[in-house]
Amino acid sequence: MNWLALSDQCSSKAKDLLEAGEFKDGKQWILTSIALYDFLSSQSLNENSIIDYEIAAIRLRITAINILGVNQDDELCSVRYIERWFQQRNKYPINVVVEKASNWTLLPKEEILYLRRIKNILSALELLNDLNYYSNEMEIEAWFDIKEKLP
Repeated sequence: MNWLALSDQCSSKAKDLLEAGEFKDGKQWILTSIALYDFLSSQSLNENSIIDYEIAAIRLRITAINILGVNQDDELCSVRYIERWFQQRNKYPINVVVEKASNWTLLPKEEILYLRRIKNILSALELLNDLNYYSNEMEIEAWFDIKEKLP
């Protein structure tokens, strides 16, 4: 079974339904797609693939929030869930990332890839930033300010 193709198809179907105003069915398709991305993430041994699957799921949550609105009691439409996920994915505080980014060409390959992952994650999170959904405790503006300095 090609689980990635199935997940991508569920995602596409969800977006089509949500954009057509069929919120209940669209939400079910998004939840199905997220479950498939979570399954793929849990089965992968490659850290980059895991992050890619997680980012795909986060993008779906952001799509749901943009269409259905924020609902902190619903994990699908919870900005706090996205913030927690971002914080769990960071192994360094922002000041360490800024320092590493300033000399990234001198870093080992693994560190450069880590900084690149942070940049990819921030690109996904920017989709909600214009709507001012993030809490101040995450320092999200500071993270977005350093995004362009990352490799």
